[in-house]
Amino acid sequence: MNNDWILPMTISWKLSKTVGRFIHRFARDQQGIAATEFALVLPIMLTLFGGAVELSNFLTVERKVLSVVQTTADLIGQETDISASDISDIYSATSQILDPYPTTGLSIGVSSVVFDEDTAAASEDWTSSYNGGSVSSATTLAADFEEAGKSVIIVNVQYTYNPILTLVMTSSRTITETAYARPRKVDSVNYSG
Repeated sequence: MNNDWILPMTISWKLSKTVGRFIHRFARDQQGIAATEFALVLPIMLTLFGGAVELSNFLTVERKVLSVVQTTADLIGQETDISASDISDIYSATSQILDPYPTTGLSIGVSSVVFDEDTAAASEDWTSSYNGGSVSSATTLAADFEEAGKSVIIVNVQYTYNPILTLVMTSSRTITETAYARPRKVDSVNYSG
């Protein structure tokens, strides 16, 4: 009898048995699975963490810019007469609100709009700026505050926020806030610049 067929069948059987054991052992083996899962999840977790940090910084700066614009309007509105050096001091004080964030991207524009006693027509009385800031269309913005013989202080603040992690927020963002204040002690704050 010819037994040539037994040898390939034995090899095939042993090979399938060995491969079967390897697959079974591989399926049960838990070593390294945590490291593999961590390697897969790490980039997603770092991106989420970076996004949370960047969003937190952006919202903090936005809140601080709002505080800068409101404080500037309030401090100017408390004055009866104001000079260029007084406004410069106000700019220095309010820019400190942004600390620890840089003030290089901060610009402040101030405009005093007065309303005629007879017609209540709005006209720009004086303006001031810090770091190139301005109030565009001040008389239009003041329309809601129209009251004959009175005035309104309009402050516009712009801040360019540069992200720390450019992976999440890829470009700088400009935050713009505007505040209005009526002079507290007089109808119109006099400016001597």
